[in-house]
Amino acid sequence: MKHTLIFAFSFWAIAANSQTAGNGLTLSKGMVIESEIIGYKTPLLEDAAKWIKMKPKKKAETVMQFNTDVASGKIAPTSKSPVPTKINDVSEVNGATVYTGTTRIGVTDYKLTLKNAGDTVHYLLNDGLPFPIPGKNNDTTGIWCFGVRHFPKVLEVGSYLPGYINEMNIFPYDLKTSRREFFNFSGNDGYSYSGFVNVRKTRTMQINSIFVYTPYYVVSKEEIEVSGKKYTAYKLLNEQLSKSNINTVAKEDPTIFFNDKYLSDKIKENLADRGRGWDTPEKKAEILEKMQSQTGMNTNEQGFSVNIQESWYVPELGMIVKSKYYDGTGALQMESRIVSIK
Repeated sequence: MKHTLIFAFSFWAIAANSQTAGNGLTLSKGMVIESEIIGYKTPLLEDAAKWIKMKPKKKAETVMQFNTDVASGKIAPTSKSPVPTKINDVSEVNGATVYTGTTRIGVTDYKLTLKNAGDTVHYLLNDGLPFPIPGKNNDTTGIWCFGVRHFPKVLEVGSYLPGYINEMNIFPYDLKTSRREFFNFSGNDGYSYSGFVNVRKTRTMQINSIFVYTPYYVVSKEEIEVSGKKYTAYKLLNEQLSKSNINTVAKEDPTIFFNDKYLSDKIKENLADRGRGWDTPEKKAEILEKMQSQTGMNTNEQGFSVNIQESWYVPELGMIVKSKYYDGTGALQMESRIVSIK
């Protein structure tokens, strides 16, 4: 599950979204973009039993202090994973500039295709085709289905960038478990026997996971430093909605979040409301306390888990250069950043 989370976050966070900048094409053949994914142990993960007993206001205060301590370096990361992206080729196809390359996560290289056509950059993984999930024995244990991302070249504060959907399917497999079970029976000898015994059981598992990335709200325009150089960046805010079905047929239609106008407008309005005050301590405390009032992890009316995401997009570089992923309580769980561009 941890690898799935890192994978889902990586392809949202590390986006080599090429475009034509004022001085020409940003990306070139052979260029390597070194990034890293950094993980943290949130208050919920630190002590779930203690967390559940807290009042909403105390949870909000704990989360705000945790995020502050992470930002100041007081809380150290629990993991760091390198994510290199290499541009292997640049070509012109039907009037569009096409960049092909790979992003390595763990030991697997995932193919990237970026099409810079007109005023939009189209970002495809595996050319939009299902991507096999490798197993331990060189077999295929499932598939990823990736949505196409569209990034306009010109951004305006207060506007929205399109969202997209990813889906993961793990094929049926046998999960063997061992547990101690109590038994009690009467024998033919007139005695009763009882006790505990270790029992091995096998159950068939099949997992379907849906990841809905809502539209990005353009929060602000600011200066940011990337690999030792300063750039103008646009801060984006969106949500990742996720749900996993185990041993059941997925009945959800995730496109409802985009196609249903009422729901889509509601999501956008919520993002805009957060975006306008997310950097204000008072507003952030209000938002976090509201999140804590729900039981367990934050879920929406459709039963999808809700996670807040921030990202910084640099038009001059044509890519998302930094991003932050918050768990359902609002605590920073993962962040990414570009380490170098060569």
